[in-house]
Amino acid sequence: LPTFEDSLGTYAKAIAFDNVGDIVPEVEYEKLLGMTISNNLKWNNHIICKDPPGLLGRLAKQVGLLKRIKSFTPRHKLLPVIHGLFMSTLTYGIVVFGGTSKAMLKSLQILENSVARIYTNLPIMGTRIEQLLDKANLLSVYQLSVYQSIRQYWKIKKHQAPEYLYMRIMN
Repeated sequence: LPTFEDSLGTYAKAIAFDNVGDIVPEVEYEKLLGMTISNNLKWNNHIICKDPPGLLGRLAKQVGLLKRIKSFTPRHKLLPVIHGLFMSTLTYGIVVFGGTSKAMLKSLQILENSVARIYTNLPIMGTRIEQLLDKANLLSVYQLSVYQSIRQYWKIKKHQAPEYLYMRIMN
């Protein structure tokens, strides 16, 4: 059970577990399975963290790599590279962090737009984002978040696992 520091109800810096007797100290953020989880349950550290590089930093490096290999990679072979390199990184964990602030999602969308421009060679000016993503056969970051969430829901309902989530869906 959590302990409280004062009458305002703020959490103490540690939580004691009765059955173990160990103290688990509070940390600002922790990296678990490639996801940086903050103590305030916001995804800023996961997306924009400088050290280690957050999602934006990793994706920006991948955009740079795609720009460099574009000149000698046939167009029909570039899309699988985009999906294997960039989109897999962007999609991993999007069900969890997809509900972050619009500003964070916009930062990710700007990088995805860059990737779509690399693939399509469409000009920056005069090309609508919807047209750009359609030509590249890509979903927007928001659409990816919704799609992956619905897909996860369907898997849980179909396979009835994990049971604790299945029971929440059915109630």
